[in-house]
This record gives sequence, C-alpha cells and structure tokens, in this order.
Amino acid sequence: MDKETIKRLLTPSGPLLSLALIGLMLLSGLLYARAIRSQRFLEPTLAITQPVIAFDQNIRSLLLRELGEDHNRDVRFTMNSLYVRDSVFLGAQRSADEAETAGRIGSVFKSILGDPDMRSRINVILVSTRFQQSTDPATNIINRHQSQDRADEVLNALYAADPELERNYAIYFEPTAMPVYGSRIETGVIVFRLIPSVRLHIDVLQKLEKYVQ
Repeated sequence: MDKETIKRLLTPSGPLLSLALIGLMLLSGLLYARAIRSQRFLEPTLAITQPVIAFDQNIRSLLLRELGEDHNRDVRFTMNSLYVRDSVFLGAQRSADEAETAGRIGSVFKSILGDPDMRSRINVILVSTRFQQSTDPATNIINRHQSQDRADEVLNALYAADPELERNYAIYFEPTAMPVYGSRIETGVIVFRLIPSVRLHIDVLQKLEKYVQ
C-alpha cells in the first residue's frame, strides 16, 4: 500500500470533516450551557454559605489552638453551638483537668469576642442547660427553675475561670434553661449557642443582591 492510499484512508473527505467539526461545536455549546447553569446555581449557594463557613472555621481554629487535638472528649462544636460536658463547670468535685478546660473555654470566648469582626457577627451567646420536658406542667416549672439555676452556676464558673471575660464581655452571655423532648436527646451537656447578629445576615443579603437584579 503506497503513501497516497494511506493518506486518503486517514484523511476524511470534505463532508465528513464538516460534520465532525459541526458535532464538536454542538458538543462544546452543550457543555458551555451546562457550565453556565451550574455556575448560576453555585454562585448564590456560595454567597449564602461562605460567610457562615468562614465564621465556623475561625471558631474551630480557636478551639484547636486553645484545647488541642483531643478536645472532642469534653467539647465539640457544630451548627454555631459549643457542646461541653457539664462536669467541666458543675459539681464541687471537679478535677484539675476539668477546671483547666473551663479556663481554656473562657479563653476561646475571649478570643472570639476580642476580635472586632467576629464580635460584630454575634448577637448573644446563650448558656443553656437542658431539662427533660414533662407532660405535667407543675413538674416542668420545677425542672425549668432548677435548669435555670444550673445555667447561672455554669456562667459563674466560666467567669471564675476567666474573670476578664466577665469584665469585658458579660453583656454577650445569657443563661437560659432549654427543654428537650424525647429520650434520645442528649443530656449532661452545656450548650453555648452563638446567635448570629444582623451583620452576618446583611453580609449574606449583600452577596445575594446581584443575583436578583
């Protein structure tokens, strides 16, 4: 087989080449359209989640710095809430390690509230102890009062562990009783719930504004 024959076999004819080019253009157009649709979906999604994710990552970094890699034994952070084993703050027989953990948690909050940007994104920090909700209203009143007293005790223990926190940032903390329903809800923990400020919501709305114009 000579070179001319091989060349004719490997080189498509004019109509075939045109069809191949048209097919590539159509495929490119389809892929581009899909990319644009994906971008239109992803951009507003990122605009919503980015400020929240950045805020979350900053707090996790502070926890890692103050409490170390093994802090999940006593403390975990999820959904803007810090969950702490109640023995860290409650009980007359707290261990030295638990008292130290309480102090480190105080340092975490002091770092959060000492940062002007992070502080502007927090409206209040609810210090909540949980009580099991009952079908008996009288029992609920007693349990709520006891839980509220425990929340006050937790906040006092936090301030005792880090007095500077109370001096500078007491207006951000609010002790409260939290009812829980059902036996599967975890008890025996203190919940520090960071309630976002209007600033965080405004940031999200500003990022979304260009997608609705």
